[in-house]
Amino acid sequence: WGADYPHANNQLSGLFTCGGGTNDQQYCNPAFDALLGQAAAEPDQAKQADLYKQAQRIMMDDAPMLPLVWPPRPALVKPYVSSLTTTPMDSDIPGEYFTETIQILKH
Repeated sequence: WGADYPHANNQLSGLFTCGGGTNDQQYCNPAFDALLGQAAAEPDQAKQADLYKQAQRIMMDDAPMLPLVWPPRPALVKPYVSSLTTTPMDSDIPGEYFTETIQILKH
């Protein structure tokens, strides 16, 4: 499974909600689901992030899975490459989602 977009909702909802489509471990906690619902409806980004963090605390206390650590993927970028915007969604090519912002400076 890979994320469709870099947001907590995508990382948590289908994988860990009761009856979620990719909830292979069959984890179910109504309090967790309720917090995800509140977060998804919250327009204030700071409050939304806090709600997602609360939900993650519940999930980690329940320990329905063992989180893995993804190693960093260092990339060498020439100093004349400017405006490279990387995201957690990038695979092997840094900045692949925002190629239109990349600039090659005079060198």
